[in-house]
Amino acid sequence: MGVLSLSAQAKVNLFLAVGERMPTGYHQIQTVLQSVSLADELIISPASDITFTCDDQSLSQEANLVVRAAHALRERCAPGQGAALYLKKKIPVGAGLGGGSADAAAALVGLADFWDVNVSLEELREIAAGLGADIPFCLTGGTAMATGLGEKIKPLPDLELGEFLIVKPHGSLSTAQVYREWDRISRGGRSGQINRSGPRLKAFDPPQRAAVIKSLDNDLERAAQSLLPEIQAIREKALHFGAEAAMVTGSGSAIMVFPSTNIDAQGLALALAAEPVTTFVVHAVRDGVVVNDAN
Repeated sequence: MGVLSLSAQAKVNLFLAVGERMPTGYHQIQTVLQSVSLADELIISPASDITFTCDDQSLSQEANLVVRAAHALRERCAPGQGAALYLKKKIPVGAGLGGGSADAAAALVGLADFWDVNVSLEELREIAAGLGADIPFCLTGGTAMATGLGEKIKPLPDLELGEFLIVKPHGSLSTAQVYREWDRISRGGRSGQINRSGPRLKAFDPPQRAAVIKSLDNDLERAAQSLLPEIQAIREKALHFGAEAAMVTGSGSAIMVFPSTNIDAQGLALALAAEPVTTFVVHAVRDGVVVNDAN
């Protein structure tokens, strides 16, 4: 095979409930995830060993999830194989959009094809779960419920949200940093609310945009705002300019902004253009990884 190009789609969390911190330091969660049209591009080409470069120099390192995914797949299924991996970043880092997880999922899907290995989706999910909690979802994407540490995936009916905004403040947040702040705010991570997602899932079966917007909820939002106060200011301005709803996705710092009937996503983007933010107009998509080209 010559060169393989894949899109690694970002994700948003439409609902996120956080349980108590376990002895391992991690938290049980329940979340509804949705793939969106904002995507990185991973390009795979022949090489004698695994190499990795990125147009964002800060990400060109061996610890990158793409590199870890490639080595994990090779160790399990393709001894001795190599590939040159080049990543074009569009998904902001430190935004709660699962960019690193999406890139790792694209590496697993792409290299399985590139190396022509006989590996099932379940085997890819096992490898993905050992790399990071969001990666099993990103392998298939769409709309899904995730539980456990995020690795247990239950597909949900496709959701049509129309166009909406992802708004990224200049500040970024790490997932570990936000969970530590959540633990501090919630007195040691005792929520007791992790099972409250049941009523909210009714908004997804059958999918109903209006009901989904009303059910938006994220336990980590308060912690993200505590660490990065501009999140609250941006949310308030979005609502002032005509958004129906605005909420942090994942651990932040990005904010989902849903337009009302009085203004569309492009109008909201223009209204927020004077703010210190980067905006993306997106829509829901059905796949987490898309093969663009193979030659």
